Amino acid sequence: MLGYLLILGALILGLAAGYDLPQIAAYFLQGLLEKGTLQLLRVITLIEMLTIFLELTGSLQRILAFLRRIFENSGVLIALVPSLLGFFPVPGGAMLPAPMVGIYGDEIGFKANRKATINLFFRHIWDLVFPFKPHLILAATVVNIPLFNLIGWHLPVTLASVLVGFWFLIGRDPRLKSLLPTNHEDPPRGRPLWIEVAPLVIPLVLALGLRIDFVYAMAAGLLFGLLTQKVSGSMLKKWFSKESAPSSFLFWLLS
Repeated sequence: MLGYLLILGALILGLAAGYDLPQIAAYFLQGLLEKGTLQLLRVITLIEMLTIFLELTGSLQRILAFLRRIFENSGVLIALVPSLLGFFPVPGGAMLPAPMVGIYGDEIGFKANRKATINLFFRHIWDLVFPFKPHLILAATVVNIPLFNLIGWHLPVTLASVLVGFWFLIGRDPRLKSLLPTNHEDPPRGRPLWIEVAPLVIPLVLALGLRIDFVYAMAAGLLFGLLTQKVSGSMLKKWFSKESAPSSFLFWLLS
């Protein structure tokens, strides 16, 4: 729905500026076929495919289970969980960390409005520096500067926001103390944590360390996930039913 509204808004703006429909269509096609636009579509499509794949395989949930065993302080977890889930545009991203934030907040004694504020703040805390964010990729494309240069400019402000936000929302509360979790899920045997997080880390290492094109770096992370996770036919069917249109368009762009 949002996409249709954006197209409608662009059409109204073009007509208000005095352009006729053939001219608007020509500009739209020109923008669609520009190199920066195609690059953006490739990257965003792969990010969405990786996000849904990690959800379907349960990899995100297993990563959170590992974190629950490592960090016993509820104050750390209540900030860490929405931060982790905010790295990617997870469908229903606002609701996914909410139950966990609620549990950790109850352990400390936070009220509902404070828990909601923490969820919102830390889910978006990395928006200006995490290179998987579509709006950040779009901004770098529009202003025609390297993505990681833009991230470097934003990094000091982001780190300061993390420290101030954690202190103001969580750390200064006198009720904050270390609490042992009453229930936690044991990590699956034989599957180290690095295998679970590798599909997220590989693109960063390839893009940052080896300066490989971000499209191929994302594809490598997705391929690693496919090769190391147990993937059933029904899972693949569900995955492609969600991503059939963008994935088909991606294959056309890469051809």
